[in-house]
Amino acid sequence: MRLGTPKTPAPGGGVEPVFRLDMLSADELAGQGVTLLPALTPPTVNQGLVLNGTTQYAVARKNFILPAEFTMYFEFTPTFNYTVDANYVFSDSDALYRLLLLKYNNVNLNRILLLLGAGAIYVDGPNYGAIWRTNQRNKLCVVAATGAGLIYLNGMAVATANNPYTIGYFNNVVIGADYFGGNNFPGTFFDVQIYTRLLTAAEALQLTTVT
Repeated sequence: MRLGTPKTPAPGGGVEPVFRLDMLSADELAGQGVTLLPALTPPTVNQGLVLNGTTQYAVARKNFILPAEFTMYFEFTPTFNYTVDANYVFSDSDALYRLLLLKYNNVNLNRILLLLGAGAIYVDGPNYGAIWRTNQRNKLCVVAATGAGLIYLNGMAVATANNPYTIGYFNNVVIGADYFGGNNFPGTFFDVQIYTRLLTAAEALQLTTVT
């Protein structure tokens, strides 16, 4: 048995996510059906998925339905400040039913934005700059339902919205880029989780608190 970076425990009395990537090594990712791209210069994986921010990302082959209620969690270290004038994508999915979470550019006020379903803009968070941690661990949680949602970052609720979204199926979860392989994220992902339930405010705050 090889020890790696401890993962954040599942909240809510140990309720496990339906999607979670073990990022201790490239072999372990491959065993979970993950493809590292591009093939000639794939990302480094050593107790975290290290992305160069220009070409690299990962694709997890996962048949998944975007449910009426769900939670996404990311533990990551960005190599950029939140004010950088670029769009950087945390995750995406198939082109029709999007699971797109990104940091927007300056024109869009550097917001953290979530696109769900067939193009519905759902949760939009501009008020996170004071707690963004460049070159340090960050913990981000999106708690989403059709009609209500919140973004939590580093132990604080930073956004809320109430737009509906379209439920649908997708076959791939893209980590660190959009579905087309662009807007690549510079930094390291340590943990990615999806739950098919809403986390409570207490659970989300506990999950995203950094020490």
